[in-house]
Amino acid sequence: MASLEWREVVFSARDPETGTQTDILRNMSGRVEGGGTLAILGPSGSGKSSLLKALAGQIRTTVGALHGRATISGSVSLNNEESVSLQNYPFSEGVKLVSLIEQQDLFIGEVTVSEHLSFYAALRLFHLPRKQRQDRIAAILRRLRLSHCQHRKVYLLSGGEQKRLSVAEELLNEQTSVLLLDEPTTGLDSVSAKEMVDILCNN
Repeated sequence: MASLEWREVVFSARDPETGTQTDILRNMSGRVEGGGTLAILGPSGSGKSSLLKALAGQIRTTVGALHGRATISGSVSLNNEESVSLQNYPFSEGVKLVSLIEQQDLFIGEVTVSEHLSFYAALRLFHLPRKQRQDRIAAILRRLRLSHCQHRKVYLLSGGEQKRLSVAEELLNEQTSVLLLDEPTTGLDSVSAKEMVDILCNN
């Protein structure tokens, strides 16, 4: 995994009805080393999700009658390379390098875990022979402790297993260098939450 550094990130949005401009992120800076893990803590509404979306290249400066005005500034650097303005982000291949797993899990519920990942592998690893795609899926399932439920329907998975399946989807991308997770333990009991944290910190 690559290092990721962000400097003086500012994000504000204007309510189209009231015209009020609100700072959602104000001069946020930070760094996570390659192979490291960083937890961003804060109360609800403090901008944690917005920061992750900014780092994943999902926020743009916009002007429009429907959504009002949103502005973002600051810079981001991947693997100690030259900083790039968030207004020109993502990098030419940033979408592939930085992956964001959002709070809401989206699955094809009526298929098995193996079938679900095979579908995504066919889209993201289409250049590989089917055997290599299946080998990669098997390796990721072992890594995330999901091998035991590979033939189980996705909708029958526990909350913790579904969260790990979301991670598995993103790890299918060979070029993913930074993995961002928004509230990865939300809705999990204490045992499942601990297991999720252990897996994330040891992979």
